[in-house]
Amino acid sequence: MLPIATIATEKGSPVHPELPTSHSDLEQARAIIRAKETKEHRKAICFGLAILLLLACYFFDNITPRPFTDPFSELPLDLDAFDDFGNDDDAICRQPAPRVPQQNQNITERNYDGLFRDPEWRKEAGERLAQSVRIDTQTFDHLRDIMPTPEGTPDIPERAGFDKFKEWIAKAYPLTHKHLKRELVNRYALLYTWEGKEDVKTAKPLVLCSHIDTVPVPASSLDQWVHPPFSGHFDGEYIWGRGSVDTKNTLVAIVEAVENLLAAGFKPKRTVILAFGFDEEISGYQGARFLSKKLLDRLGPGGVELLIDEGPGIGTEYGATFASIGISEKGYTDSTLTLSTAGGHSSIPPKHTNIGLMARIIANIEENVYTPELSDDNPFLLNLQCTAKYGPEMNPWLKKAIRNVDKVRPALVKYLARDVQTRYMMQTSQAVTMINGGVKLNALPEQTIASINQRIAMHSSVETVEHHLIGLLTHLSDPSRLALNFTSTNHLNVTKTHFETPDAVGALHYETFIPALQPAPVSPVDTPAWDLIAGTVRRVSARNWEVKEGKEEKEEEEEGIIVRPELMPANTDTRHYWDLTKNIFRYDPIRADKIFGIHTVNERIALSSFIESVAFFHEIVRNFQEVEF
Repeated sequence: MLPIATIATEKGSPVHPELPTSHSDLEQARAIIRAKETKEHRKAICFGLAILLLLACYFFDNITPRPFTDPFSELPLDLDAFDDFGNDDDAICRQPAPRVPQQNQNITERNYDGLFRDPEWRKEAGERLAQSVRIDTQTFDHLRDIMPTPEGTPDIPERAGFDKFKEWIAKAYPLTHKHLKRELVNRYALLYTWEGKEDVKTAKPLVLCSHIDTVPVPASSLDQWVHPPFSGHFDGEYIWGRGSVDTKNTLVAIVEAVENLLAAGFKPKRTVILAFGFDEEISGYQGARFLSKKLLDRLGPGGVELLIDEGPGIGTEYGATFASIGISEKGYTDSTLTLSTAGGHSSIPPKHTNIGLMARIIANIEENVYTPELSDDNPFLLNLQCTAKYGPEMNPWLKKAIRNVDKVRPALVKYLARDVQTRYMMQTSQAVTMINGGVKLNALPEQTIASINQRIAMHSSVETVEHHLIGLLTHLSDPSRLALNFTSTNHLNVTKTHFETPDAVGALHYETFIPALQPAPVSPVDTPAWDLIAGTVRRVSARNWEVKEGKEEKEEEEEGIIVRPELMPANTDTRHYWDLTKNIFRYDPIRADKIFGIHTVNERIALSSFIESVAFFHEIVRNFQEVEF
């Protein structure tokens, strides 16, 4: 055997002068190494045990049930002594009885209990929705102020789909096309009138609204779609494609309901109007605004009894099923900030370039948010009260706080503001959504434009938002800060100079787009109109609309569906109909677990949810004829 040093050398390693060179030295070295290894092993074992102990403590601490703690414990109040929801709270979130049509029971048998349960008819109806999706009716922001050309003349290519849609709907629904008066409004909007036996002056009509247009599909997202966005793929369970959820589903459901009522021989006592815009996704200024004007000219202010448009739907929350109906909407403004500065070569930049200055302005705006408030006239409070009263799984302290809101309002607002989903029901939101500046890598930018979208809280106004931003920007324009000349143009198109300095490094202009929108009027929930829609929802949506071929499902599967008012943070075409009626309700008869991809990839709706929508509009038309307003 070669000495250890020789072995190391032959393996190509340098001989260390301290390496053992004899067997006795080797044994001694091995003993020393074993002792060191034993010590290190013990250290490792101890360290590992310590880690395991810490992990055990952590998991034990997190999985062991803890006593419930009051999130409002900082209040000098005893919530245990506060009132809870009880039998004496009938006035809070009153639930109208399910409303069943009493007349024309043959129509109930033929349609509601017949066709709408028939697998073959359901497939045909789903295919018609799919056909509507195959017609590309995207709309784009740059079209908002572009008027359509007169009927029969060439229009911009982006609107070609709307002419195709008009042709399709006339062929797909021949009875509707034959028996209802159809008017083309501003070329593409559709206005159908189903005249009743009674005069509209004494028996105000029902208006059912929807829109033909859809949001665009970005080219960058095409490879993410399971089925192409305008394929209208129908697999027997889901209808796929852009517009299947927002909101060709409601438009087609409305016309399906009318077509089948006509086929059953139904003749309305009170007039029913269908109003379909074509630019809701860009605020409805060419569609619903023109439809509203025509209806106002014909019926006069307050000339409509009830108007229903798209809105929230049905979902489960806190252990209960709620159907949410929008009774108001937050306000809306779009604002632009335009910053102009001197240009130059990028090799000799100022302390802050134009884009740098705009970045500081935007950061300051985002740091100065609006204050949340929960006023008594905010529909969100009604929504909370319904949810607390009927949601068995809601935190019991939260239930009591909502029930006794007048005593704990500041703490309740603070608690709810922790979650953005509830915060912006009480607070004006502001989002910088677009920015553009600079034209070349080595040139200093001379102009930057930023756009801000604001959704205005119920307790606020367009003027309040303008005052907030003007005050903030005036403060920033001071020479001790950014040194800018600052002007503004408000929503009334009034321009004003707020700050000027001879040492200005640039000029800042703030402008509110003229079609700024105040928060919507709140529709009442103590009227026959509310009882009509709420009672119809409770009847229709108690039924299980899942039907398997060859299998008859139990009719009433869901007990106690709760109807609750809702504040909508987004806006609909109803903004243009305020003068027609106080009874404006926003509701989509669709279920949250049966729709996917709204405004994004793989948009789709379950056939059962679409059929439920058909049934709702079918029954709302029938029930409307029987209510005394």
